[in-house]
Amino acid sequence: MEVANAKTQIALQEVNLDREKANLRAVEADLRKAHQVLEFNTNNFVRKQELFEQNLISRDLYETAKNELVAAETNLVSAKARLEQARASLNVAQLVLKQNQNSLDAAFSRVNQSRASLDQALDSLSKTVIRSPLTGIITQLNVEVGERAVPGTLNNPAATIMVIADLSVIEAEVEVNETDIVAVGLNQPAIVQVDALSNQPISGTVTEIGNSAMKKQTGQEAKEFKVVIRLDNPPQSLRPGLSCTADITTSTRKDVLAIPIQALVVRELAFDVKGNPIHKDQETTEQSKTKREFEGVFLFQDDFAKFRSVKTGIYTETQLEIISGVDTGLKIVTGSYKALRELQHDEPVRVQKGQESPRW
Repeated sequence: MEVANAKTQIALQEVNLDREKANLRAVEADLRKAHQVLEFNTNNFVRKQELFEQNLISRDLYETAKNELVAAETNLVSAKARLEQARASLNVAQLVLKQNQNSLDAAFSRVNQSRASLDQALDSLSKTVIRSPLTGIITQLNVEVGERAVPGTLNNPAATIMVIADLSVIEAEVEVNETDIVAVGLNQPAIVQVDALSNQPISGTVTEIGNSAMKKQTGQEAKEFKVVIRLDNPPQSLRPGLSCTADITTSTRKDVLAIPIQALVVRELAFDVKGNPIHKDQETTEQSKTKREFEGVFLFQDDFAKFRSVKTGIYTETQLEIISGVDTGLKIVTGSYKALRELQHDEPVRVQKGQESPRW
C-alpha cells in the first residue's frame, strides 16, 4: 500500500512538473515579446521626440509615445518577475518529485526488509518440523511429544532427537588381524554369526576394507583392520548394535593335499659347501656357516622322524594345504606344540596307543 501511494504521488508530481515546464516556456515567450515591444516603443518614442522638438507633431502624440514606452518597460519588468517565479515553481516541483522518488525508494527498502523478515520467519517455521532424509525404523528415541528440542550439533548428544536406521540394508563391521587382512578382498563371500541369533548364520559379501589399522583407546598399537560385510538377506529380528563374528572365504581349493595345521614346524638348517644339509650329529671341517629357516613336516619313517621342507598354501582353523614337498600316502608326525618344537631330524618316535596318526 505504501509503495502504491508513493507511485501515485510521483505520477501526480510528474504531471505538475510538466505543467510548470509549460508555464516556464510561456513566460519565456512573454519575456521575449516584452523585449520586442520595448524595442519597438523605444524606437517609436525616439522618432516622436524628434518630431515634437521640430514642432511637426502635437504634444498629445508625443505623450502617447512616451506612455507606451513606460508601459513597455513596466511589462518587461513584470515578464522578468514572472520568469523568476516560473523558474522557482519548476525548482519546487522538481524538489517535490525528488522527495517522492526518495519516498518510493524508502518504501521499496522497507518492502525488501519485510520480505527478508518474512523469509526468516518462514525458515524458522520450517525448522520446527524435522523431516528424515530416509525411510526407515526408529531405533532410538531420545525425546517425547511436548519436550523441548535442544539445538546443537552431532557433538552434543542432547541435540539428537532420534536415530533412524534403514534396515533394508544392514552391514556388519568386523575386525581382522594384520596377518589375515592381506588375504581379504572385495566381493568375497562371508558367513556372519550374530551372538543373539546363534542358530541363524547369515550370508554376506565384503564391501569395504580398511586401509589403516584401527586406533585403540587404550593407546596400544593397533593390529586389527575394519572390514565391512553387507548381509544378503538380514532377518527382521536383526537389530543394529548386536555383536557378531564372521568367517570370510578368501580362497577355495578342491581335491588338494592337506595336513593338520599343528603338524607344520619351522626349522633352521645348516648347509655344507656343496649345498647339502648338515645334521647336528655330523662333524666336518667343511661345514658352512650359512643357515636358513624352512617350513616343513616330520615324516614317520622306520620309527624315526625325518624333516621334510614343504611349500604351503591356504589354511583353515584345522587344515593346511600342501603345494609341494610331500605326497599322499606318507605318514607324518603330529603332537603338541611343545613336543614338535623340540623334535629334531632323525630322532626316534613312537605311535601312541589308540591313535591312528603316529606321534613320538
